[in-house]
Amino acid sequence: MNGRRFTAILFTACTAVPAIAADIDYGKQGAPVKLVVGYQPYYTQSWSGVVMRGKKFYEKYLPKGSDVEFQIGLQGAIIVNNMLAGKQNIGYMGDMPSIVSTTKQEVADVRLVANLGLAFDQCNIFLARNDAPKFQDATQALRWLDGKIVAVPKGSCTDRYAQATFKKLGVNPKEYLNQNIEVITSNFRAGKLDAAVIWEPTASRLVQEGLARRIASGASVQENDGGFLAMRADLIKQRPDVVKAWLQAELKVVLRCGRLREQRAHSGDLVVRRSVGRRRDREVTLVEVGARPSERQRLDRLRR
Repeated sequence: MNGRRFTAILFTACTAVPAIAADIDYGKQGAPVKLVVGYQPYYTQSWSGVVMRGKKFYEKYLPKGSDVEFQIGLQGAIIVNNMLAGKQNIGYMGDMPSIVSTTKQEVADVRLVANLGLAFDQCNIFLARNDAPKFQDATQALRWLDGKIVAVPKGSCTDRYAQATFKKLGVNPKEYLNQNIEVITSNFRAGKLDAAVIWEPTASRLVQEGLARRIASGASVQENDGGFLAMRADLIKQRPDVVKAWLQAELKVVLRCGRLREQRAHSGDLVVRRSVGRRRDREVTLVEVGARPSERQRLDRLRR
């Protein structure tokens, strides 16, 4: 995760929050609170949510008796919809869904409160089919996509990156398909795609399984990516004590898992466990980046 930088800084924009009709009642300051958190164990830049769920650092800072439920989102757009509908109060998302979440104030007021990570290669990765030509460099590879079939989870950080890249290089794909990471995986396996744009760790998994080749990242065209922590504005307004508590817990995650060795020891194990229980042929969707060798062997046994 080269280039990732973690912060837990409350944005000044969060200090003045207007009340809206759909406000949720979170109780008085200092009282136990019920929170529903949307997170993505399938996206490395939001893995602090995975660690938070597994290690429960929030218990030290939230009022005693508080109840926190974590819900998995296959991509950020799902979490955005749940936050707007009042089904989730806190969300871990990539840059594009995060930005979109703040533009729907006629539905619900959502604010970005912290940056989870910045990089060029966590959400911004182009993969091509294995029999694509051998390219001299990333620019040649990206120009090859002109007239090709490309898939991306639309509305995601990868969608933003892909469109920005196509605009910079004047590339016009024959088809630009809206597919989630599961469908992209299946279509690479079936030979139905020329290329796709996806995030880590799915990108590394597809390469390691021999389903696709990595041809470019955000560094190739100087397009960065980021992960963000979002909260509903009614939570921020009513319970600044809860907001502070969650950011303190998030900082604890950063300090605990900031070094690569610690991340392998803690984050890798937790990410593995979050994958267990899903279909056996998809156990490794979350894992290949960050898991320890013993966990890789365990996953190999599960896949057989």
